[in-house]
Amino acid sequence: MSVDVTTTHPVIACAHTLQTALGEVRGVQAVYMSLEDKKTALVELTKVEAAVTELKARLLAAAGDVADDTGARDPGAWLAHTTRTDRRITGTQYRLAQALERLPRLAAAMSSGLVNEGQARVIVETVDNLPDRLGTQVKLDAEASLIHFAADHGPGDLKRLGVHILAVIAPDIADEEDAARLEAEEQTARERATYRTRHLGNGRSAATITGPTAMIERLTLYLDALDNPHASKDQPEQPEQPEQPETGSEAAS
Repeated sequence: MSVDVTTTHPVIACAHTLQTALGEVRGVQAVYMSLEDKKTALVELTKVEAAVTELKARLLAAAGDVADDTGARDPGAWLAHTTRTDRRITGTQYRLAQALERLPRLAAAMSSGLVNEGQARVIVETVDNLPDRLGTQVKLDAEASLIHFAADHGPGDLKRLGVHILAVIAPDIADEEDAARLEAEEQTARERATYRTRHLGNGRSAATITGPTAMIERLTLYLDALDNPHASKDQPEQPEQPEQPETGSEAAS
């Protein structure tokens, strides 16, 4: 596919070039690639995939006028309809696009293939969950640290590291903020606690309970005790301790 680069926008030219390059390898049998070539190709294609995702996100973030022109709710909704894509997928992509506008360092890392889409979503979530009262610099430091960790950790590990990111970038306030976060989580869990029962028939019923973890753990202990009230009797009896022989002074008395 030939492209007139003098009149075509560079992004469109890039898309056409990618299509052409992909067309050239469409009939290539990957099964005949060497072991090392397969490893290299998989890694390089993953980097390209991340870069394309970032470019597409950049376009979505700037495509508000497309939605206005077509009457769509947002660019993601327009893209879903036009390309016959699941609305949930394009909606997720549009939210990532909006986030990358706020996190240019993360966007650059994706464009360079250093961070993949799954990692980027975790980094966005972690940074956005930091309280605004901590200030902009703390969020910037968190973004930079998580991008650094992304070189060695996948999305799951990054999510776990993100929970304790303040201990890395701001250890002087980490304990206080962790305590506040846990308290807020428990308060939210209490506010959203639910209890539902359902009769199953034949004398059986089912219960579904959601609430703070500490409360559920206590309830589990209570239910275990009710279910097995004789648990203490089932424990092996402790052998009696032998009587200690009297000492000479005790015998004399």
